[in-house]
Amino acid sequence: LAESDVIAKNLSIMYEEGAVLVFAELLAKALRPDVSLKTIAEQWRQAITPLNGVTSVEATITESGTSQGAQIVLQHPDLSTLDHIVKGAKNWLGLQQGVRNVKDTGNKTTPQLMFTLKPEAKRYGITQQMLSSQIAAAYGGLEVDRFYRNEQNVKVYVTLPRAKRDARADFQEMWIFNSQGEAFPLLSVASIKPIIVNNHVSRLDGLLSRTLVVDIDKNVSSPEAIYRQLTTQYYPAMHAKFPKFSVKKGGELEETQSSKDGLRTAFIVSIMAIYILLALPLKRYGQPLIIMSVIPFGMVGAILGHIWLDLTVSLYSFLAVLALSGVVVNDSLLIVNAFNN
Repeated sequence: LAESDVIAKNLSIMYEEGAVLVFAELLAKALRPDVSLKTIAEQWRQAITPLNGVTSVEATITESGTSQGAQIVLQHPDLSTLDHIVKGAKNWLGLQQGVRNVKDTGNKTTPQLMFTLKPEAKRYGITQQMLSSQIAAAYGGLEVDRFYRNEQNVKVYVTLPRAKRDARADFQEMWIFNSQGEAFPLLSVASIKPIIVNNHVSRLDGLLSRTLVVDIDKNVSSPEAIYRQLTTQYYPAMHAKFPKFSVKKGGELEETQSSKDGLRTAFIVSIMAIYILLALPLKRYGQPLIIMSVIPFGMVGAILGHIWLDLTVSLYSFLAVLALSGVVVNDSLLIVNAFNN
């Protein structure tokens, strides 16, 4: 497919925190009846070739414009260990059936240069503070004046010309001054080392955390099934190796779990309400229990139905079981009422 066949508007490209974001709004489904979002995303993933310096590339799709998706939160008190665990979990999840894409939201690295004083710099009277302040002034600017103009505070900065600070080779021509005003070449008093720094640190409940957003094809699997596989297959081995490692649900998974907990409470309240409503007209305490004894059989039937149809138990399944309880109670009530008459 050509891009012009499915894209409604021009591509929007943004650069943010070391990441290049490309947004494409597709044509309405009616205008592309034979092309699904899944097919488009797969073609984009295949067309993207590895690039030097690029740590990861993701192609995600959403029909609502914004979506938290299925999120898995990994936690460990040590940052380097957590990074190792996240890489392993990301690779493991990418191999699972139904997983289309795994995005590490905490992987926001920035290339930096680390300047370290050489031992001979002390003989020249140059300190770490002198080095850092002069480099910061040369590249970030040194404030030399401040005044008001039209009720606005105007600051005047002095920096090196852009031609003198747009390449690493410019460090060869940079000078560092000591307290006596003596100048020394930068490379003679300091060593320069390129490093990659993760400038994004997230904590949840006081622990260092990294969140993986998992894009799942729900026609093949479900977020609950993938999370269950992670906790039963990947987590035990990693927890044995790193005892302080923990995993939690997030995003869609957390919301689903919260909804299930609410349904459990609603189920208990509804059972109590059914018992009270049956006990009042029957004026007996035992017969309502006999009537309600069919509810577990209905639940067993629902579970067997899921197994027979190879369906995953979801939030809608809990809602259906809640409704089913009221249906089977009606049938049982008619039988008991006929017996009483």
